[in-house]
Amino acid sequence: MSSTATRLPYAVVEAAACRLFDLIGDACESIMLAGSMRRRAESVGDGEAVAVPKLVTYEQRDLFGEIVTTTTVDLLWARLDTLADDGLIVKRPRRDGKLVWGPLAKAFAFDGVPFDLYTPEKERAGWIVLVRTGPAAFARQLVVEVGHRTKDGRPGLMPPTVRAVDGWLVDRVSGRRLETPPRDAFAALKLAYLEPWERR
Repeated sequence: MSSTATRLPYAVVEAAACRLFDLIGDACESIMLAGSMRRRAESVGDGEAVAVPKLVTYEQRDLFGEIVTTTTVDLLWARLDTLADDGLIVKRPRRDGKLVWGPLAKAFAFDGVPFDLYTPEKERAGWIVLVRTGPAAFARQLVVEVGHRTKDGRPGLMPPTVRAVDGWLVDRVSGRRLETPPRDAFAALKLAYLEPWERR
């Protein structure tokens, strides 16, 4: 769901995405295309992907074997920092000039192609893939309750028992966060699965 004005042929962005995934794939638990790439659009504004980073925890022990400190390292973020330091990727600012380089999203250029990489927790990755795949009108329907309509008149798709809060799907009554597997959030929304290119 790109806001980039210049569009590139699908094949160009796909090739760059494959090379990028080769460089970072072993630092991810999972990585999936999103946006118009996932919908197999003929032209693409930027490459979008959703990756679940691999996390490694290191323990430091004292002379008696007691744990003194623990440190968790996000291997994907560390890899991307290294690629940026080596000049293989270039951090890309938003339109307001601010860099997007945080724990949940990163924007950069690789092989001349702009990429937006979203890095949520594994438990909500499917929801993020679904929303980030779009298209935009379909994504808006996902957060509007059944029985209501979006601003452009489309029917809402979110069941009345669920709502979206802080990037998670949650049970509307208990507030419990609902897990959405990386490859399918449709079940949590009680919707029949649609292939990305079938979504309108």
